[in-house]
Amino acid sequence: AGREYATSSLVYEDEQIGLDGKKVAVMHYETDFSQQIPEAIEGRCEDLGCEVVDVEEAASTDAVDALTPQLTKMKSSGADVYYIESLNPNALAGAVQLGMDDKPIIAEQWLTVPPLAEAAGKNAEGVIFGGHKCRAPEVVAESDPAKKWCEDYIAAYERMFPGEPFALFSIYGYDAVQT
Repeated sequence: AGREYATSSLVYEDEQIGLDGKKVAVMHYETDFSQQIPEAIEGRCEDLGCEVVDVEEAASTDAVDALTPQLTKMKSSGADVYYIESLNPNALAGAVQLGMDDKPIIAEQWLTVPPLAEAAGKNAEGVIFGGHKCRAPEVVAESDPAKKWCEDYIAAYERMFPGEPFALFSIYGYDAVQT
């Protein structure tokens, strides 16, 4: 899984406001997953009729001050939508401080990870992000084959990590995300 994690929020935003003719600014980080984000967003924008007008890269551990130049460039780009990877909660904090939350902010799936969502706090309110069906199996239709798979997966996770909140960690694993 890769591109759909990076682009699902873009597709959702297109369904909500229509992205044809809209401009998108992107911020991503130096991690392996993050490196695919610009190409994925640009490719999906070709399908949806939007245009990527700015791509910024930062470190996933940068403080708000270190992210301010990139966020300022995004804000000055004339973008209608900001795609801000949420792996670094400081980027969302910086975006709010710069008043960028007056336009849609979309992200990938990182906010489904409880420690990252908690670190982002109020700065993540209103951010549209992709999430797997297993994050909310209670809303998955009984007829959906993923429902049973999710229930089994969650039960196995809870046996392996008793008392810990369930999260989907992709290849990074429990220890890496918790650390």
